[in-house]
Amino acid sequence: MRKYDRFVEGFRRFAEQRMTPEEALAKANDSIRKRVMAREENFLSFVEKGIFQYACSPYLKLLERKRIQFNDLKTWVGKDGIERALRTLEYEGVYFTVDEFKGKVPVVRNDIEFWCQEGMFDNPFLSYVYEVRSGATRSAGTRVRIDFDYLHQRSLYDALFLNMHGCLKAPIANWFPIFPGAPGINSSLRFADIGNPVQRWFSQVPEDQLNVNWEKKWGTKLIFTLGKLHGCRLAEPSALQRQRKISTSKARNSW
Repeated sequence: MRKYDRFVEGFRRFAEQRMTPEEALAKANDSIRKRVMAREENFLSFVEKGIFQYACSPYLKLLERKRIQFNDLKTWVGKDGIERALRTLEYEGVYFTVDEFKGKVPVVRNDIEFWCQEGMFDNPFLSYVYEVRSGATRSAGTRVRIDFDYLHQRSLYDALFLNMHGCLKAPIANWFPIFPGAPGINSSLRFADIGNPVQRWFSQVPEDQLNVNWEKKWGTKLIFTLGKLHGCRLAEPSALQRQRKISTSKARNSW
């Protein structure tokens, strides 16, 4: 029950802190500017705590094999920048392919071999409130843990991107599968956060064809119920067949 308590309380705070589009854009410009200025510092801080001081990190196995210490990486970043430092790590065999990350093939590098599981790459500092699946329409998908602070920070990039294309206040429609697929629910919450909530949500997969357990179905209902309760109404998905053509003009006229 603890994770549900975190979700309900987190949603309440998230809904209360929603911005107008103008506020979101101003905050985005300020936040991203500060992040760019502190990019190397933030990178090193996360790597030190999330890899070198986290015994379960799979990266640590590769680093220790090559006897690469945190101070080595710090020196590389200070001298050549993050991108060159990452290329050096790749050259030394400190990286993972997508199939290795997903546990489809073993990691075989620098005379060591081991298998990865998706949980090994979890952010040890993230107190997540729900899980989604990335790429779940094509396969079982990859588990992604989400918290509301991440959604808020990510929504600032949405505001900047939409404004660049003159669409900050334009009506938004989603074309994503329903929860637990990642894009649909995540983007719905992010757009609501910047004051331009999704008007219509079209799902390629009917709800009765979703292969999810009762907990995921109940969690989906909870999200929309909390949205109504806290004045953060979210558009509920409408299933459409792939073969059916969508007239965007008709859809917009129905909003």
